[in-house]
Amino acid sequence: MKNKPLLALVVSNSGTLQDGLLALMTTIPQISAVLAAEDVVATLRMVENHQPALVLLDMSIPKVREVITEIKAQWPHIHVIVLTEDTVQKNESEASGADSVLIKGFHAQKLIAIVESLIDQLESTSKVNKN
Repeated sequence: MKNKPLLALVVSNSGTLQDGLLALMTTIPQISAVLAAEDVVATLRMVENHQPALVLLDMSIPKVREVITEIKAQWPHIHVIVLTEDTVQKNESEASGADSVLIKGFHAQKLIAIVESLIDQLESTSKVNKN
């Protein structure tokens, strides 16, 4: 690990999907802690209070597009990954500012690769800012 450990936030309804995402995120060595939220209010409060390096949003949460827009406006350095049901939601998420979008049904390894790529971008940005 080149830089300090990172914090991630998983936003999804409680249940199997949230449990799986939390477990998956803990397998990524650079991520030191994973928080969970189930609604817009809790999400924005946690983002403001904890400044996670990345937020993983399930599109089934109401007002996800507004959350993406708010996060990117207030904290543009936070990476946002959105899980969608279809290409319409994918396009909406991208238009709202999501850094990456996956349509549900993806392989776990694809999500891990995206997270690792975003972490590499954070590390590269951090190195540039230090110079």
